[in-house]
Amino acid sequence: MFWQQLNLEDSLLNELVTKEDTTLDRVLEESDVIQECKTKNEKLLEFLSRIENMHQLINYIISDPLNDDDEKTKFYKPYVCCELLSSDASIITDTLANDTILLLQLWSFVRTQEEINPLLASFFSKVVQILLNRRPNVVLAFLKDHPSLIDDLVFHIDTSAIMDVIYRIVICFENSITRFKVCHWLRDVRLIEKLIASIKDEASNDALCNVCQLLSDIIKVCRDPQESFKGAKDALLIELEGEHTIQCIITSISSSKNKHLINHGIGVLQTYLTKQTPTTMMPNMMVEIDKPTIISLESFNKSISENLEGLQALLSSADEGGVRADRLQVVKLLALLVQCHSPDINRELVRLKTLDLVWKLFLQHSFNNFLHTQVVSIIEYILNTKVSSPDDAILLNFVIRDMALMRRVEEVWEENNTPGQVRNLLLSLYSGSFSKLS
Repeated sequence: MFWQQLNLEDSLLNELVTKEDTTLDRVLEESDVIQECKTKNEKLLEFLSRIENMHQLINYIISDPLNDDDEKTKFYKPYVCCELLSSDASIITDTLANDTILLLQLWSFVRTQEEINPLLASFFSKVVQILLNRRPNVVLAFLKDHPSLIDDLVFHIDTSAIMDVIYRIVICFENSITRFKVCHWLRDVRLIEKLIASIKDEASNDALCNVCQLLSDIIKVCRDPQESFKGAKDALLIELEGEHTIQCIITSISSSKNKHLINHGIGVLQTYLTKQTPTTMMPNMMVEIDKPTIISLESFNKSISENLEGLQALLSSADEGGVRADRLQVVKLLALLVQCHSPDINRELVRLKTLDLVWKLFLQHSFNNFLHTQVVSIIEYILNTKVSSPDDAILLNFVIRDMALMRRVEEVWEENNTPGQVRNLLLSLYSGSFSKLS
């Protein structure tokens, strides 16, 4: 009985799409249209792949529904159309990829200066990504013919779905030779330059978060040796690791009053210093742990040493509003910088007395365990560093001799190790950190 009913439903849909007067809207009302499309119903696929119907499918996913539509159902048809266009049916994918007019209609979604709907953006992103997966060369050729689309994508970087599209364009080519060429083309259209130009005070938090996350992701994927062409760096990584690019990012951060820009921007700087090693399975544990390694990049070290004073100024104002997330990011960056073993950076840290400032923040903000963890990691690393040359001893000499760290620890301990509930509380807050340093 069940199979008879199923065959009946199939025959109803097949009968519907074979009628001359059947409209696309009528087909979209069928509850099983998505499932039938994914199971490669030939009659349905032939109906959907008609040019007039393809135009209408695309129009649904790029056009805002009417305001008078029911809130509960107005995005139902755009959702169904998105699922049909991204169903991985070759006849639909090929029809879309091989028709320039259809592609222009699809990409017109981002060709606007107005804010785009995030939900529709996710539908657009899903369709573009299936094209990139199945017909990457066609999409690349289309983008090369319309390079201004890169500007349109960057303009809407505040929408996370658009950020995903840009990232997929960077990584979609499995062939290393093709990917090598794509990265050169993206350099020629100045993708990285345009992304960095988006890191500005007037940008929204979403835009800053997305553009910085995208830059970090591109750095990571370009550093992956499995993604390289004959071991050579691709054009995007060369540009990203260039002194001018790093200088622009640091300048945007140090001159900014936007705490979101500082927070996300320093996250990009931290990415420059770390490289993920292959995951390892810990004994008796069901999780894999990534072990980041610290790398020293000459262009990065030079730019940081020349602009460290500006970054330290962000910490100097910590008394005004406490150690917020953006200022904590600065301390995290310092924790990575001391592991670079860069003589230029170490000399600048000593000249600016940066570690002395960090220690004062450690004592001033007694309840900030996140700050304590980073400060202890800095001091602990310096004290445990093996000295093989005078350059290795720069920070160690400063901590022991100029900062007189051990004497300061003793002073805090003696000052708070007296009868009194408040003083004992303060001592208990520092005791764990002091135990590690001892």
